[in-house]
Amino acid sequence: MLKSYLEIKLSHSTAPNQPKIDDHKWDCISSYTTPFMIVNFRRFRAGQMVQFIPRQLLKLLFLALPLFCFSITEEEWVRKVHSHLLIEDTLSALKEAKALSKEFPDSRRASSTLIIALSALGQEEKALDEWNRMYAKFPDVITDRNLLEEIAWGVLRKGLQSTQYGVRLASLIGSFLTQDAKALPVLLKSLRDSNAVIRSVAVQMAGKYQDAPLKDEINRMLKEEKVWMVRLEAIKACGILRIKEASPILKALIQSETTSCEERIYAIEALCSIYDQIQWDEWIVFARSNRAGMRQLACMIASHFELKQAKDEILKLIHDTHPDVRIAAINAFGLIFSTLCEKGEIEANLQKALIDSSPIVAITAAWASKISGLNVDDLFIQWL
Repeated sequence: MLKSYLEIKLSHSTAPNQPKIDDHKWDCISSYTTPFMIVNFRRFRAGQMVQFIPRQLLKLLFLALPLFCFSITEEEWVRKVHSHLLIEDTLSALKEAKALSKEFPDSRRASSTLIIALSALGQEEKALDEWNRMYAKFPDVITDRNLLEEIAWGVLRKGLQSTQYGVRLASLIGSFLTQDAKALPVLLKSLRDSNAVIRSVAVQMAGKYQDAPLKDEINRMLKEEKVWMVRLEAIKACGILRIKEASPILKALIQSETTSCEERIYAIEALCSIYDQIQWDEWIVFARSNRAGMRQLACMIASHFELKQAKDEILKLIHDTHPDVRIAAINAFGLIFSTLCEKGEIEANLQKALIDSSPIVAITAAWASKISGLNVDDLFIQWL
């Protein structure tokens, strides 16, 4: 029917010397046709073909041409699987990987891609079975460390999905010990875990990394975390990671009367780590603040940065009304400022502290006196 239609269209054409479709030409056309479309144009000029091919048939032809003229290669198929893995569409990646392996059963790369897809989906047992089959064909696959690493990461990722916190904790520790960038999503997920122990461990591990997403997450935890031991680790991590955005929160913790002693100490240490340097005017504000926590912070900053010009203010703070401030000032004096004072000045400033009503203040003053060259053995024996 199609041959007759084409011959009729050619016979009615006004073009001179129009060729007829003989059997040889028809065989050439029919070899590239489906029941409703023609694919081969090689034997006819484009102008002639447009004359005898219906418009609807021509549209179908161009729509179906890529399907008949092109076929996906193994390389493109592998890239397609990895594209699904990149957007974490593991189900589609596995489906494509199985089709790839079926299409290229003897391909080493197809088998490796299937193993990677199985590991990403958490089917580590099937991944190991496929690896064993691949090893039978390609014994040197045992040296492919990247493939073995993908299988191992599959096991670790599956462990994070466990309902038992011990399994999740083991997966977290295993991921952290790799010191690999792939551990970053694992740490982020563990920082949001429902178990406080896992969150606490994850915060400690995050301190070994310097990635911005981890810093943002720890800063969020500093604001929202309710569990005390996790908050302590978050405060310490702010100092280790030097998260400057956390400075206002840390200062608020130091000033608050409801802050525990441990939280205040860790907040002060974190702020000392965050600051690269401090302006003298800013330090004076801390040292003369009406908040004991800020005065304590000033003493520790002076010791941390060895602010020699702060000697007079530190000597005043040795006689502060708050015992925590007196302890911090005596510590700073013993470590930094005792070498800047004469023996008489040391005795004058520490004499009252040696008989302080707070045992901790008195013991700290005895230690500062001892390292300054004063004889305070009797006082040590008294406290022992």
